[in-house]
Parts: sequence; structure tokens; C-alpha cells
Amino acid sequence: MCHHPMSAQVLNNDLYVDDLLSGTPTLEDATNFQQEFTSLLNTAGFTLRKWASNHPSFLDSIPTELKETNQSLSLANNNGVTTLGLL
Repeated sequence: MCHHPMSAQVLNNDLYVDDLLSGTPTLEDATNFQQEFTSLLNTAGFTLRKWASNHPSFLDSIPTELKETNQSLSLANNNGVTTLGLL
């Protein structure tokens, strides 16, 4: 039985080497996912860093030292975050 079904799906589909690119339909889902995924990976000694989001309220719940940026991401902003060479 899987105790973290959302995290298991993300581990299988949205993680490449050490980069995670994922999303959720709502802010509540994103917050729940962040807590679940962080907790799961912490059990294995991994600390997730460089969190970024297009929703400023989501970033408010992330400690500053774990954020990639304090600004929310936007397609209109060319100074965004790159992952695997993608903006």
C-alpha cells in the first residue's frame, strides 16, 4: 500500500536526475504536495531546495533558504528560473 500516492506518481513521472518539474491544479494541492513530498524525501535524507512557483502565496510557506527566488515565475519574465536548459 502506498502512503504517499501523489508523491509516488511525481517520483515516477516528474523527476529527472535531481530536477523536479511538476504542478498541481490548485494552491491547496500544491501546498499539500510540497509537505508530503518534502516529508517523504526527508525520510531518505534528501532536502528539497530551489523551490519556485508562479503563485506567490505558495512561496510564502517555503523557508527562504530553500527557495530559488522570492519572485513568482511568469511567462512574461525572461529572467526566470532555468531547469535542464528550459526557462
